[in-house]
Amino acid sequence: MTYPLHLDLTGKRVVVVGAGRVAARRIVTLLDAGAAVTVIAPDATPPVVDLAAAGRVAWHRRAFAHSDVARAWLVHAATDVPAVNQLIVAEAQAMERPVLAFAAVGPAAIIEHGRTGRLVPIGDQAALDRELAAL
Repeated sequence: MTYPLHLDLTGKRVVVVGAGRVAARRIVTLLDAGAAVTVIAPDATPPVVDLAAAGRVAWHRRAFAHSDVARAWLVHAATDVPAVNQLIVAEAQAMERPVLAFAAVGPAAIIEHGRTGRLVPIGDQAALDRELAAL
């Protein structure tokens, strides 16, 4: 199975930081791709609560900690707090873990497009495909 980034996530540990509306959609897509999803968030939307109750995700009801990145194969910064997203991206980069984040919520301040990472507009699949093809 693959995620839209064309990565084989079967059995891979993906850490999603955030459990809001957007994160919930991403989590379902990651699960559909076979990922073992761990959610880090003090609160969650009902869909994420339901996934945790059903045992489909591991939900740690707390704020992000630096150690959350250490055991992840892929990290997804999906909070609505730009400073937290920046911290997540920085930690993932420091630990050489792939990280997904939205440019509109903070990472653009620490990623230089084309040099230290790739940034695409939210929801622009064509731009994402172009950037992935360029790697």
